[in-house]
Amino acid sequence: MRSLFPLVVTKITRRVNTLEITVSFGRNEDNKAREYANLAESSGYQPQQKLKVEPMTLKALYRERVEKDLDLPSEHFNLFKGNKTKITRSK
Repeated sequence: MRSLFPLVVTKITRRVNTLEITVSFGRNEDNKAREYANLAESSGYQPQQKLKVEPMTLKALYRERVEKDLDLPSEHFNLFKGNKTKITRSK
């Protein structure tokens, strides 16, 4: 006698599975991302957008602006500008 278990599992997994596709855009590709989102919406999908700033990129931007004496609201990013002192013991 043949088991119906594989047939039942296949039907269940087809109902439960969802497919998620992620597309990443780099720096200065805002227009491409917007076009892609508009294309997905016009096809009946609801794209989810997530903006992420890498910590080292933020650090580099802050350092660059401080060196050029440009303003950056550091209170929003929990950044500190000041001198660094290292104390070591003599051997």
